[in-house]
Amino acid sequence: MSMVVMSTARRLTNLRLLGQSVRRGLSAQHSNDTYHGATVRPPDHADGGTPPSQGPWLDAVTVTVKGHLPPPGQRGDAGIAVCRELEDRVKRSLVGTPLSEWNPVAIHSDDPYVDLLPPTVSAASLPLSHLEHTLANIDGIEPRFEIHAWDGTGGFREDELVPTSGIPGVGLGIQLLGSGSIFDQTHLPQTDDNPWWSIDAINLDRMSALTGNGVVVAHPDSGYRQHPEFDPDRVNTDLARDFWKNDANPKVTPTESRTYGRHGTGTGSVIFSGRNAVPNGDYGPVVNGVAPGATIVPLRVTAPGWICPGPMLLSARTLSDAIHYAADKVDIISMSLGMGWHTQRLHKAVQRARRHGVIVVAAAGNYTYSKAIYPAAFDEVVSVAASNAHDKPWSWSGFGDHVDIAAPGESVWRAYVNDSGEQVVRRGTGTSYATAHIAGLAALWLESHGGRRELIRRNGGYGISAGDRGIAVGDSFKKALFASGCQGTKIGSSSYGHGIVDAAMLLADTL
Repeated sequence: MSMVVMSTARRLTNLRLLGQSVRRGLSAQHSNDTYHGATVRPPDHADGGTPPSQGPWLDAVTVTVKGHLPPPGQRGDAGIAVCRELEDRVKRSLVGTPLSEWNPVAIHSDDPYVDLLPPTVSAASLPLSHLEHTLANIDGIEPRFEIHAWDGTGGFREDELVPTSGIPGVGLGIQLLGSGSIFDQTHLPQTDDNPWWSIDAINLDRMSALTGNGVVVAHPDSGYRQHPEFDPDRVNTDLARDFWKNDANPKVTPTESRTYGRHGTGTGSVIFSGRNAVPNGDYGPVVNGVAPGATIVPLRVTAPGWICPGPMLLSARTLSDAIHYAADKVDIISMSLGMGWHTQRLHKAVQRARRHGVIVVAAAGNYTYSKAIYPAAFDEVVSVAASNAHDKPWSWSGFGDHVDIAAPGESVWRAYVNDSGEQVVRRGTGTSYATAHIAGLAALWLESHGGRRELIRRNGGYGISAGDRGIAVGDSFKKALFASGCQGTKIGSSSYGHGIVDAAMLLADTL
């Protein structure tokens, strides 16, 4: 998950990626209190225009609706109606403005946030200054909003603007989720032909009776490939979703790409692949997943890259949508990805997951030094750095005050699809794999305590409001995780949070 700021203006134009992005709103769909009902005409079929060669090119604007809404947890089956009400309020507010034809899409019913989607290429090319002025003078929305737009350099820009104060907050960049290092990797000899090394490094009993049985892990990533280490019997295809193509199938086929989807396949295999007794398969050493009894829900949120073979997280929208979608359906959300700026939309999605008692884990970043990477840097998220077989930090792991814990991330054996499209097992490097280890341990920890719902009951509630004196499940996990971290003679630096996780200590936690 390294960060690259693009300087080539027309690559994005040729790929027409926004057309794919906007199509996410094409079909009405809803699940519980999440609703997406706007009809959007993709730019390449809308008004015959072509994407601008110089930006910005608008993807969406997230606005806050003025007015009262029932508090979270008191809406029940009215969630969809609340979303429609939000959309109707915004639509009425836009009448008579240059944005009257824009399509409002409520994000969910817990908070008054609505995405405005441009209906045409010409609308998507609206100058930012014009857009900001228009939004600042609409009575029905707050004078604070986020603009999601392609920048003229080919980078993706997300602005959180407060026009009345004149103080903008700007982020620019494209996040690459390579399979770890973007450079040629020399692997540590201690890991040669030793697929167990990372399990041993976190002090997890190879014969542990805990497997993560009954625990459901959402996995927003690049989708997944068919692979012997990606057990189809434990992939929940009923919940799986592709937020990039807006369909229910995040599985990448060889006809779509020979290699795309391998990042999600690799990180997912570290989470839940079976701990195999056979030392070598036809495709190399086997993968020993941390939680071989867990179920995984693949959620595709990235697009194919055009610089590196890794996928790209091009917008906070797809990731936020995936988190909102998963928040009331799973026990853990594992994100081996991130971006270099804070957005309100992404934070609200993470907060909603916490309100549902979900443990949220994310990568601290590769080649990002001490820069905070989101969503990992949010307080509600477990931020994971990468260590190696020497119990030292991986040289290019993110570090700093925002990091919570470390886990093996250098030379980790994982499922892989090589450049010829062959299913193999190879070593990979990056905080992506460290994150997968912690997500797997979270599954074992939940199983050891009877599951997420049992913990909510024992904790006295979700721990999210003044009248709720309980403890959030994610907070309980963080407390146990921090107590299990080993700095001392191991990682030796507080820049990597509480040090390398010790699974035996974590799973001995009695709350």
